[in-house]
Amino acid sequence: MIDIFTLLTIIALVCYGKAGVIFLIASQYPPRLMRAMRCWALGVLMMGTDFGLLVLSDLGLIPESPALGSAVTLGVGGALLVFVAVQEIQERSYSKTALTVSVLLTAAMNAYVLYLGSAELRIVINSALSSMVTFLIAFALLRSAPQSGRSIYRVTGTLTVVVGLVWGIRSANPLFLHHPILSPLSDNWLQQVTFTVLLVGTGIMSLCFGLIFAEELNAELHQLASFDALTRIYREPLKIRIPCSPIRSYRKNSGFRAQDGKIRG
Repeated sequence: MIDIFTLLTIIALVCYGKAGVIFLIASQYPPRLMRAMRCWALGVLMMGTDFGLLVLSDLGLIPESPALGSAVTLGVGGALLVFVAVQEIQERSYSKTALTVSVLLTAAMNAYVLYLGSAELRIVINSALSSMVTFLIAFALLRSAPQSGRSIYRVTGTLTVVVGLVWGIRSANPLFLHHPILSPLSDNWLQQVTFTVLLVGTGIMSLCFGLIFAEELNAELHQLASFDALTRIYREPLKIRIPCSPIRSYRKNSGFRAQDGKIRG
C-alpha cells in the first residue's frame, strides 16, 4: 500500500494542478460562473496547501507546530470556499461574517490545542471540523438542485457525504483504535482509508464539478437565447413560412380539380 507521506504529497499536487486549470479557464465563463469557479479554485488551492504544509513539516523544512496549526485552518477555509462556490452557482445568499468567524475560531482552537500539547485531541477536533464543513458542502449540493442537472448534483453530493463520513470516523478513532492517531502522518489502516478516499474523491468530484459548471453554462446560454436581456420577456421561437410553389398556388386559387382535370372559372 502507499504510505501516508506519499498519499499526502499526491493529494497536494493534484489540488495544485486542479486549481491552476480552473483559474485558467474561469475567465471564459459568464460572470456568475466565473466567480464560482474562482472560489472553487482558491478553495482547492488552500486545501492542497493544507496537505503541502504537512509534507514540508515531515521533511523538516518548516517547524511542526506552525505547520500543524495553519494547515487545518487553511483546509477548513478552503472547504468553506468550495461551499461558497456552490452557493454562487445557485445564486443563494451566504454570510461572509459567519464564514470568517468560523475560520478564525478554527485557528484559535488549533492554537489552544497546540498550546495544551494534546496530539490526540488535536486529531479528534480537526477531523470533526473537516467532517462538518464537508457535510455543509454536501447539504448545499443536495438542497433543491435544479431540474436540468439534478442527477449530477445528487452524485456529487453523495460522494461528498461519503468523504464527510470518513472524516467523522477518523474523529472517533480513540474509541476503536488500540493506538489512537497522534499525527496526520501516523501510518495505520484508518489513515490509509481516510486519505485514499480523499484522493479518489478529489478526482471524481473534480469531474462532477466540471459537469455541474457545464450544465449551468448550458442553462444560462438557453436563458439568454429565450428571454430578452432588457425586458426579460420570453421570445417566441422564430417561425419561417415557406411559400408554396407557383403551380400549387395557381391550382388552389383557380379551383383546379385533379379528378376531372377541369378548371372551375
